[in-house]
Amino acid sequence: TTAATATLTATDPLAGGFGTDFKLFNVYPAVRRGSCTIANGQTSSNTGASTACNIALALPPTVNVRNRTFFTFQATMSESGNSGDDLAVRCLLNSGATTIDCARDGNGGPATIEWQLLSFGAGVTVQHLNDVPISATPQTATATLATPAARAGTFFLASYSTDTGGDLDFDDFPGMELVGPASMPFTGLQLRNSFNFSANFVLNVQVVTWTNLVVDSGIESDKSGATWAGTAPAAQPGSHALLATHRIANAGSSNAICRHRVRGDVTSVGAIAFSRSAGGSSNLCVNVRMAESIWYRLTFPATLATVSTPSSPLQTNAVAAQTWNLGRLVPHHRSWSFFAGQGPSGQSSGETDRSVGDDLGCAVARLTLADVGPATIVTATRGTAVAKAFFSPFLVVLAE
Repeated sequence: TTAATATLTATDPLAGGFGTDFKLFNVYPAVRRGSCTIANGQTSSNTGASTACNIALALPPTVNVRNRTFFTFQATMSESGNSGDDLAVRCLLNSGATTIDCARDGNGGPATIEWQLLSFGAGVTVQHLNDVPISATPQTATATLATPAARAGTFFLASYSTDTGGDLDFDDFPGMELVGPASMPFTGLQLRNSFNFSANFVLNVQVVTWTNLVVDSGIESDKSGATWAGTAPAAQPGSHALLATHRIANAGSSNAICRHRVRGDVTSVGAIAFSRSAGGSSNLCVNVRMAESIWYRLTFPATLATVSTPSSPLQTNAVAAQTWNLGRLVPHHRSWSFFAGQGPSGQSSGETDRSVGDDLGCAVARLTLADVGPATIVTATRGTAVAKAFFSPFLVVLAE
């Protein structure tokens, strides 16, 4: 992704002797993207043989550009011989807005990260809460905002890793919700779990307020089975995307990862649907209730963006990758893609039928774009071909 150079020309329309003048200026892309790694044996993208997440095209040197910039990412790795804390990656935009810094508590195996960064001249305000410690107890914790955020047009992007040698496992997936006094601005992000975490966390959050974006939110409580719907108000005109987190009611007698990883989707008319188990037959995937599915529906009017999602989920059945042919070319410098499920490893989660063990790697994927002939291809890539997983990506193309 590169900046374009444009020429602004001013001419005296009355030919009064002022002549013509011009000025060159840079036009920056709205969306930048890149990839990086955390090397085997390392805990940071900035150490050892890791590949740093450098923003190759620097953000424009304007005041407070970081406060108008946010990013999403997905991290994957092979799950063979690795534990949850190796793949529980958190990322932040550094204070100079020159790199995205990613870290984890474990160091087993290489982690691969795909990131997309969106920066705006106006209309978007972002608060970055970085490296917030979350204790294993109590079961509810709140990360406080420096400045209350208006409810209208506000959503959050979160990632977390374990801390101090703890292992991320089946009881470490909290629901997360923006909270504040009723009808008043949001004051923080609350994490809720059904039982004590097995490890301390380190949390990174971006709270985004986007002018003219319509954000609805809700909580689906005490759901059972493989599928459930979101109870949402009628959607405003526009196209829709979704972000969500989930917490189970109890651990049960199994650590099956298929219980905890949930795929979220939203239709063209704004109806919300959740599913787990990827069509698997094991009762272990569905025999524990979902205490909460906390969702945020983003509705983009055409003046902001258009959103596309595949008509059916991308299915990776004993393969690592699956593609979605858009049937048209989209401008990469205005295209932003992500999955609804967020938490460890960013905005990366789908659903899986894996009922043996709590390995996270089979249920998360990275998103990339490539132009092939007359169409853009979106590829969801896992770090493993183990088991089956379904993914529903959202592709947001910003208006010009």
